[in-house]
Amino acid sequence: MVHHLSKRDARRVAVRAQLLTAQRPGDVVETVRELTLLQIDPVKAVAPAQHLVLWSRLGSAYDPGELDRLLAERTLVEILGFVRPGEDVALYRAEMERWVLGVRSSPLRHRDPFDRLLLAQAQSLGATFMTADEQVLAAGVAGVLDARTEGPGGT
Repeated sequence: MVHHLSKRDARRVAVRAQLLTAQRPGDVVETVRELTLLQIDPVKAVAPAQHLVLWSRLGSAYDPGELDRLLAERTLVEILGFVRPGEDVALYRAEMERWVLGVRSSPLRHRDPFDRLLLAQAQSLGATFMTADEQVLAAGVAGVLDARTEGPGGT
């Protein structure tokens, strides 16, 4: 059975799903659970996006320090730039294991273990890796040489 929605009803569903109605969620954890994820954006025009999203849902009761505390306590976790409820980590374990296996099996022997993890994630996701390190591209990683930096460890 196909349901047909008027534009007005579709807007109402979208606003309610984004928790933007008059009834506000109780706290940060409830907000992230209801949204299923919260994108982290380090760019700060007014405030980082994650804080703007939570403030728009929780109002003046939102304390930006609460998000930092919940992340430090692992009640909420960051996975690939998104904040998710800590209990959702199990949903991502198989993908995370592929990253670890990618690091172990990579022919690239980069000196920085964090860089190896980022490369494995990019390969697992089929993403293009932007780097100033020609060694990475020489190893067959799909990537783009970023000439704006001076090389590994550059500015």
